[in-house]
Amino acid sequence: MTKFHYKKVLGAVIASIMVLTGVPGVNTEAKADTDANVETAVELDFSHISGNYISDRSGNGNDAEIGGTLSVEGGALIFDGNGYLNLPVSIMDDLQDEEEFTIETTFSRSSSCGNNAWLFNFGSNPKGTGTNYLFLSPAFGGSTLRGGIKDDSNEKLLDTGMSTVADKEYTAVMVFDKGKVSLYLNGAQIGKTIDSGYSIRKDVINNGCKNNILGYLAKSCWSADQLFQGKVKSFKIMDGAESAESIQKRFSEQFSKDFESSLTIEDILGRNASADRIQFDLTLLSEVNENAVTWKSSDTSVITDDGKVLNDASEDKDVTLTAVCTSGGLKAEQNFALKVLKLDRTELDKLIARTKAVDGYEANEALKNAVSEAEKASTQTEVRNAVKALNTVLKTEQDTLYKDPFSLIDDAMFPAEKEVVVGTEEVLAELSSKILDSVKVAVSSENSDTVEISEEYGVIRVKAVKAGTSDVTVSVTADYDNFTIDYETRVKAVAKNEKIDEKSKTPSAPVNNIVTESDANVVLTGGNTYKINMSYPVKSYKLDKSEKKIIRVSKSGIVKVKKTGTVTLEVVGKNGENHEFTIYAEVPKAVKKTVTSAGSFNASELVKDAEYSKPTGYKSSNEKVAKVSENGIITVLSKGSARITLFYGKRKVNAKIKVKL
Repeated sequence: MTKFHYKKVLGAVIASIMVLTGVPGVNTEAKADTDANVETAVELDFSHISGNYISDRSGNGNDAEIGGTLSVEGGALIFDGNGYLNLPVSIMDDLQDEEEFTIETTFSRSSSCGNNAWLFNFGSNPKGTGTNYLFLSPAFGGSTLRGGIKDDSNEKLLDTGMSTVADKEYTAVMVFDKGKVSLYLNGAQIGKTIDSGYSIRKDVINNGCKNNILGYLAKSCWSADQLFQGKVKSFKIMDGAESAESIQKRFSEQFSKDFESSLTIEDILGRNASADRIQFDLTLLSEVNENAVTWKSSDTSVITDDGKVLNDASEDKDVTLTAVCTSGGLKAEQNFALKVLKLDRTELDKLIARTKAVDGYEANEALKNAVSEAEKASTQTEVRNAVKALNTVLKTEQDTLYKDPFSLIDDAMFPAEKEVVVGTEEVLAELSSKILDSVKVAVSSENSDTVEISEEYGVIRVKAVKAGTSDVTVSVTADYDNFTIDYETRVKAVAKNEKIDEKSKTPSAPVNNIVTESDANVVLTGGNTYKINMSYPVKSYKLDKSEKKIIRVSKSGIVKVKKTGTVTLEVVGKNGENHEFTIYAEVPKAVKKTVTSAGSFNASELVKDAEYSKPTGYKSSNEKVAKVSENGIITVLSKGSARITLFYGKRKVNAKIKVKL
């Protein structure tokens, strides 16, 4: 039944009477299109369920019918994957201009929210290949935020690679303004506004809605997509397109809180141990949650605005580094108090002296050039790089200078970083027995109260005493000429419940997605399904609470990735068998890239969270701009834009590149 909109009719009648009777003080011009005049077309009341409906508290009677089963809890609507809401098409009758409206909802998705589940949409004709809709999904590919609009055939998406966190509350605002679609999350604009050129009436409602249903809450227009799972605290549609300024003004405090929680000191330390022991260059982020971040140093003679550390030669220095995050009219700041340690060239100067003392040094141009470059090092980062470079040259030239026991020591034996659980001891490296009679081995730990190191018969062990970090050094000296090479590893002692990231053990993808007992370390990629196949009957699969947020294992051994992380999966047999897998779960995400010169680069530069996952294929949307080979080598050809798709089995990652030659 068509609703009778008495408010609009009555308002028009009153306005006409005022004009005809000449009521003083009445402005007969059309009112300005301002945010102050935006009214609510529908606002759902999640305090209770009325029969099979959720009531509209706006007074417009746009109650939403329940499909399946839903429940309420603490003023929020609970979606467990078995229910959704039908939004009535009569909502459009309460818009002064149905091509201008604002949708606002506060929600949190659960960790079990299905891939590609939609939070809300206009369009109510689900198909195998959905068409004619406007939508928002907080879980595309598992966690990526995605929104957009589609007519009969062409989908236009908001350009965003931002991920949502399970069980975290967000407020999303989507503005539709005569074909233009903008999305805001907690007040910050996500991606760029789409100028689709579509009409909500002609391109969505006329061909995409049926049975007087405008759209859904928690249901997709793609019939294969799962229903949304999580909580929705509020949902309303407002008459008119709210401006960016108005939206951002309402969320300024939340923007600051989000920035503070999203950027921590650990994100910028790089190789440095802590904020009060800064020695090496920092890793400053240029964006957080897709919002630009700029940096300002209180003393650029010590730390530059781009994070380069310039160690003072004589004393430690205190510096405050300020991060400023902006998004449109929103602005948030964070200050990081840092202590930069003075320059320490002790190790490098000793190495230079030993190099100059080597027989044949004066006649060896390679060694002399390496020493000359090492002597120029003026920052701790340059000192560290110089030590590595000088050792490399020495090893290259050593055949003609001295007997070489170091040829049997592989640098890879000493990883750059290693994590050890507090209270346990692990082997760091084992020297070949062939060189033990011709070398002397000395070991040291920078913080022995945190990490202890020992050596016996060429076996080097590290023991984690308490939580913290320490640089350990293994010094190997040749008896022939007393030449010494130092091998360094940063050891992090972690609590028992923290996950160990053994980078020295490279995981591999299971063959045909089948995990067997021979797979000690495996990488599983989001969007794909894996099966655990043991040689014995399985009683249970054991994960701790935090690990269950990373992967999901069914009783039949089906494994799916929820988010990026590392877990230890224990498989217990019915007859007492036990086997552990270290699983590296990865959900690759796109990274934008701008190219300013001709040449080639690897497609791996276009993704993050894919340290071990290997693409199974590649595709370029515009081969006139950039071509991609079957090995993932991208060749830049001309100015323009292209979307490079990386396939990880069933998962696709679309990365955008801009070429400015």
